[in-house]
Amino acid sequence: MSKKRIIISSIIVVILLVIGIFIYRSKTKAIVYYWRSVTVEKGDVNVLITTTSVMAADTSVDVGVQVSGSIAALKADFNSIVTKGQVIAVLDTTLYYTAKQDANAALQRMQVAFNQTQLELNRSKKLLNEKVIAQAEYDIT
Repeated sequence: MSKKRIIISSIIVVILLVIGIFIYRSKTKAIVYYWRSVTVEKGDVNVLITTTSVMAADTSVDVGVQVSGSIAALKADFNSIVTKGQVIAVLDTTLYYTAKQDANAALQRMQVAFNQTQLELNRSKKLLNEKVIAQAEYDIT
């Protein structure tokens, strides 16, 4: 290689290196702190801090219920402060009331059927003891 090519190559490398350093420094800006000096006074120390961010609750509580249904009255709103034992919502109990009435009616039907079966069993046992019906007919009962 000639001497002239080496010098030109070296100059190009130095120029590229200077340009790279300039670009790097322009992209990474230094953090600037602002200070102010005042005379000493007696009083509270106040510091103003500003920021931009998304605020989130420090403590969140998930509230759920064990039953589902239509809400008749809502006693608390979103982000309301609630206390232990406070009623938050009142469910519409119309469907539950009718379901309870249906269950009570079914229970009474089953009690009547049970009593009827007991009577038939006692009657069949008495007839078996008097040898009026056969053992096979008693077993079916």
